[in-house]
Amino acid sequence: MTIVRRLLAGASVSTTIVAGLVATAPAAQASASSCTNYLAGKGYVVGTSVKKACRIGESGGGPSDWGMCVQLLVDIGVRASHAEEACNRA
Repeated sequence: MTIVRRLLAGASVSTTIVAGLVATAPAAQASASSCTNYLAGKGYVVGTSVKKACRIGESGGGPSDWGMCVQLLVDIGVRASHAEEACNRA
């Protein structure tokens, strides 16, 4: 029985360590660079207009800034679903 108890104790310690690491991980930060990186990953050219839209989305002015971010991106040819996700990341 002592071997079983040692194995259970080792598993318990490992679980506690992993849980502690997850609990102390920093929260994801939204930013203009997250927005532009997402769009670049989707194959869009990240130029001045994209950067401007992402900065507006990042400004934190509420739904109107998010809507402006999306509209600016859609106006330059970004697919609506991609624009929405990008602005969520801004």
